[in-house]
Amino acid sequence: MSTNVDIGKTLTVAFLQHRPAGAGKKTRLWGGWAACLLYSIEYNRRMYTVKLTPEFERWLAGLKDGMTRKRLGLRLRKAQLGNLGDVKPVGEGVWEMREFFGPGWRMYYTQRGAVLVVMLGGGDKASQASDIAKAIELARALQE
Repeated sequence: MSTNVDIGKTLTVAFLQHRPAGAGKKTRLWGGWAACLLYSIEYNRRMYTVKLTPEFERWLAGLKDGMTRKRLGLRLRKAQLGNLGDVKPVGEGVWEMREFFGPGWRMYYTQRGAVLVVMLGGGDKASQASDIAKAIELARALQE
């Protein structure tokens, strides 16, 4: 089955500006951001360009919880800085970024060259098998 797949826009994630009400200057999200930034600058010279497919953009935009979207966006920003985090291969050149909050979010990507990561789709632990199948199918379509 041949499908034309468009690789959407390049990811641009703004600095996470959310602090819970009543939180001091040292919140968990801010500390995580600082650690990620320092690690990336000092120890990790590889940075990635992250491209989003329209399917991935629709999935991310369709998430109802704004904080979940921000946390997943922060994860993508960390990937841009070279820190891919907890990932595992799921087959045929597709990888799974695993997040362990909420229902167990998963984001699927394939890598093109040394500096390009193409986000294919996402889902949670409950829909993992079908999400992987969709991501593999989309990765095949990108190769054609």
